[in-house]
Amino acid sequence: MTRKRGSVQLSMSFLITIIISITLLVAGIALIKKFYTATTETQNELDERTQQRLAELLNEGQQVAIPFSQQTVERGNGYVFGLGILNIGDDASFTVKVTVSTVFDENNKEVPASAVELIAPAAWLLYDDTSQVIAKNEQRVVNILAEIPLDTPSGLYNFNVE
Repeated sequence: MTRKRGSVQLSMSFLITIIISITLLVAGIALIKKFYTATTETQNELDERTQQRLAELLNEGQQVAIPFSQQTVERGNGYVFGLGILNIGDDASFTVKVTVSTVFDENNKEVPASAVELIAPAAWLLYDDTSQVIAKNEQRVVNILAEIPLDTPSGLYNFNVE
């Protein structure tokens, strides 16, 4: 009786493919964790004072309220703005949209629209832009995180919230 010995040979390209796949999987998991952590931190940063002020404004009957709507933010840092919505009509779907209104440089001169597009301040904002159903007389708070990149020119950036 003869015994045959077999061997398993894996090509070098197969091994490299496996290593790259594992690396991409780990990188993907790390990226998802980073996004989840950022979202959790954003919600925790909406401090008690902002929530109290939002409740006061909405209880006064304001349909849309942003307390502390002006904020000085250093480059590389972020700030969470609280947007309160009060639905006084029937149940309805609401969608938050934030757009750049005007930009002024550090000398208080308006920056042309073409230059504003290069700076891309709308990309600094992180908020829930999905449609939300709000019942009659119900209040909802939406967090708007503004994270300012390190290479941002100094100036005054105005945003419209719709």
